[in-house]
Amino acid sequence: MKDKQKKVKVLDNDFYRQQVASEKQKKAHSRKLKNHRLKMRLIYGVACLVTFLCLWSVGKNLWQTHLVKQQTVTAQKNLNTVKKENEKLKIRVKQLNDNDYLEKLIRERYYYSRDNETVYNLPEDKAKSLMDSGK
Repeated sequence: MKDKQKKVKVLDNDFYRQQVASEKQKKAHSRKLKNHRLKMRLIYGVACLVTFLCLWSVGKNLWQTHLVKQQTVTAQKNLNTVKKENEKLKIRVKQLNDNDYLEKLIRERYYYSRDNETVYNLPEDKAKSLMDSGK
């Protein structure tokens, strides 16, 4: 085989030089094209990654917003419940500051009576007093 390679001589003419230069240009162009494709794939990958991260961040923020809204609704319901209870307690305080109501309450619950007074408990009165005390 070495004998055959030694027997073949390369002619150093314009055509040969042109062909070698053309092959070098093709190889250089092919390398540039491969580099360009590699760069484009890299840019595309980075763009996809950035897009994914942005979408993930937006999704996370939307989920947190949803959770905060749920907490707000729950807190608002609790606030309304507490406000209603507070109003009832204010009414109750006003009633307890009223001497007539306080006297009536003490008589019903604790069976107090005035001097020389007799208290008779009837079934209706007992049911009524239980309903009033439950309020």
